[in-house]
Amino acid sequence: MSRIDFFKRIIGWSLGFILLIGVFAPTAEAGRYVLNQTPQTIKSYFGAPAKQILTAKGITYVYSPAGFRRLFPDNSQSVFKVNFVKNRVQNIILETDFSKKLTNFMDDIKINFSRFYNYIFGYKPSVWKQLSSKFSGNETIYDYEYCLGDGVATQFSMGGADQNVLGGEATFYYDTHCEPPY
Repeated sequence: MSRIDFFKRIIGWSLGFILLIGVFAPTAEAGRYVLNQTPQTIKSYFGAPAKQILTAKGITYVYSPAGFRRLFPDNSQSVFKVNFVKNRVQNIILETDFSKKLTNFMDDIKINFSRFYNYIFGYKPSVWKQLSSKFSGNETIYDYEYCLGDGVATQFSMGGADQNVLGGEATFYYDTHCEPPY
């Protein structure tokens, strides 16, 4: 075999390997980058916000698009907010009324948060791993923090006598504990 044939084979194998890596790339790479992005990038994903609120730390965009409402058809009041600090996305807040009792609350929460995560980031969360849970000072309110993978965590509160009523907000944000490996 000549040197030219040898290099052609190496190049062929290398290109094949690169194509194979692209086919089997993790789903996160097929999604949207949202956290730490600029307002212009977020507008390109979700359109113009319904409202903008100036805060002490930055600005909050409030969204209530029809596509988002399809995720929670029982609640037409659902909105999500994107908080910017220094012109970068700091966190995303899901505000919806889950005040009805949930039959199997953690499964219901997981399903609804997975839908929301998929809507925001463009792919399903890779994990559902509890980071913390604790009473928040009031014995009927319990705070939860979960890792959803790829650096994204969520925090929400449950309350009621049976701990099966979700509070009004869930926050999604970056947390180093949620970076792979899990």
